[in-house]
Formats: sequence, structure tokens, C-alpha cells
Amino acid sequence: MKSRVQELCRERGMTEYELAGRSGVAVDTIYGWRRRGLDGATLGCVARVARALGVPVEETFEEVRRD
Repeated sequence: MKSRVQELCRERGMTEYELAGRSGVAVDTIYGWRRRGLDGATLGCVARVARALGVPVEETFEEVRRD
């Protein structure tokens, strides 16, 4: 599942490094989500990142359209 974390950071003028500091999630984990998506991410980590970004958890995922 694709991550919107980088996009959400950009919208808020925040670097992924700053997000890591605010959320308590390792910066390597956040960088990994950009490359690999959120598959295998723990709900706890995603929730902390979402809280630091000020968004609901579901907004950290890219919407998947099913036709």
C-alpha cells in the first residue's frame, strides 16, 4: 500500500527528518515507507506519524481505486 507521508510532509513544510523527531518513529522507517510503501508497517508507528502530521491514520495511505 502506497504511503502519502512524503506528500503530507511537503504540504506542511516539514521534512521527513523533522517528522521522525516529532513522532518518535525512526527516520529510516519513514524513508523506507517512501520506497516500499506501508506494507508491513505497524499500526502504532503509522498512528504516531499521523498524529504528528495532524491527520487521521487513513490519510497516510494513498487511495486505491477499484473499478
